[in-house]
Amino acid sequence: MTHAEVQRDLLVFFTRIVSGQLSSNTTSAFSVKFLRDASSTLLHGIRFTEVLLNEGEDYSTMSGIFTCRIPGLYFFTVTLTKQRGSGINLINCQLKINSVNKLSIYVDPYETYVDIGSYSSTVSGAFALMVGDTVTLEDCSPASYFDPSRSSFSGFLIREANN
Repeated sequence: MTHAEVQRDLLVFFTRIVSGQLSSNTTSAFSVKFLRDASSTLLHGIRFTEVLLNEGEDYSTMSGIFTCRIPGLYFFTVTLTKQRGSGINLINCQLKINSVNKLSIYVDPYETYVDIGSYSSTVSGAFALMVGDTVTLEDCSPASYFDPSRSSFSGFLIREANN
């Protein structure tokens, strides 16, 4: 799929949302913030506990896992911000689909032992998912390393898979 095709599909998706043509049976979208360490379900994972949107209830705030209910093309974006203060040198995290690394975030602004500023990084990607596929944030720095009010995780179904 080309960049132009993804842009076209996004425009169609947002037009359908605004016009009220989508229901929770035909769409999946979530946006969450305020992260915490994940339950023991994830290996060094993080989860977000404040839901801004969870259309279709496919993201679990209890586990930090997005589970695909509708097969199709999805778009995910993660923004992580390093907590201000001394003692936190860098942050990192992996967006994984079915435990396979797909996107990485790594922030080490000055490559020194102590970075006292607050720095953010965002990664985004489009992925074809099947029913039951899981999307997680794993192999991450501890949640206390991140600024919980400036970090977020979002995803949505761009279009359903062709049958």
